Parts: sequence; structure tokens; C-alpha cells
Amino acid sequence: MITLASATTCPPTATSCDISSPFKFSIPTLANQIFNIFYFVVGLIFIVLIVISGIKIITAGGSKEAVDEAKKTLTSSIIGIIIVILAGIIVRLIGSVIPGFSGLI
Repeated sequence: MITLASATTCPPTATSCDISSPFKFSIPTLANQIFNIFYFVVGLIFIVLIVISGIKIITAGGSKEAVDEAKKTLTSSIIGIIIVILAGIIVRLIGSVIPGFSGLI
């Protein structure tokens, strides 16, 4: 028989017991951690795209098509990071308006 450990320390004869969650996080804290991880990953992708664009420009060898393609990649990555930053600002502003989600600020 498998028994799970109980998070409570109530005596068997108690009429009421404080049952608290074994998890020590709240939804705003969890959301904030998810946003931080997301921003970190997006930042890494942005840096990789910038480096790739730079390498493409350097190794283009005077080819106008290759330089244009690298510039498109660079422009797209800059636009993408701007959109992500603005979306994060909007989400955090909305989170600050919702009661109980002040942890997103």
C-alpha cells in the first residue's frame, strides 16, 4: 500500500485543521517567472539572428541579393523584438489593473 505524506499536522482528534497548500507560489509569481523565461529565450533568439545577419553581410562577397537577404533578416528580428517588448509592456499594464495581479509589475 502506498501512502502519501500529508501537508497537515493536525491531530486525529482535532475538529478543524488548517490545510495549506504545499506549493509556495502564487499565480502572479508564476506568471512573472514565465514572462522572465520567455524574455530570456526571445533575447537569445534575437542575439542569434543579429549575429547570423552580420555574418551573412560580411560573407556576402559583394552580392547584392545576399546583402538584401541579410538586411531583411536583421530588420525582421528588430521588428520582432520591438513587438515582444511592447506586448510585454501591455500585458504588465493590464496585469497591474487586475486586482491580485500586482506581482506582474
